[in-house]
Order: sequence, then structure tokens, then C-alpha cells
Amino acid sequence: MSRPYYESHGDRANESAAMRQACSVWGLDFHKLPISYRLDYALTSNDLIKGFAEVKCRQFEWGTYPDVMVSVSKVQAAKSLYAATNQG
Repeated sequence: MSRPYYESHGDRANESAAMRQACSVWGLDFHKLPISYRLDYALTSNDLIKGFAEVKCRQFEWGTYPDVMVSVSKVQAAKSLYAATNQG
């Protein structure tokens, strides 16, 4: 049985807006990855992958909590993509 899909259209719109803003500052382009990649975006410059992004649009004021939680499976996916694309 597959896992439920929790991301809504609004969530995707918020992620895209966050990526547009961040990438305009960083001078990068962003591309939505297929769900099977486990991360949200590939970050590129001149069609070369420069990194990957997992975007979380939280609904609380920054600093309310002492830490930010990211699943170990996301970290493993990031490391795997990093290695597979010769980023390391």
C-alpha cells in the first residue's frame, strides 16, 4: 500500500514562490523533481546541477521552536542524489 500524499495545490504554490524568491537571490534556476526522487527541487546554473532543495512552508513564527525536524529518509535521499550526480 502506498503512503498518503499530503501536499496540496496550495502547498506546491507556496513552495514555488519560496523557490522563486530564494533562487533570485542565489542566481539559480529551480526544477520540480518527480515524487520518486523524495526531494522537491533541483537547483541549477547553466543547466548544471548545483544542489537540491526540500522546501517546508511552515505556519509558525521562526524561533518559536528550538529546532527544525527533517526525516532521516529525506536526508538519505539528499545524500544519494548528491552522490549520484557527482556533487560530492
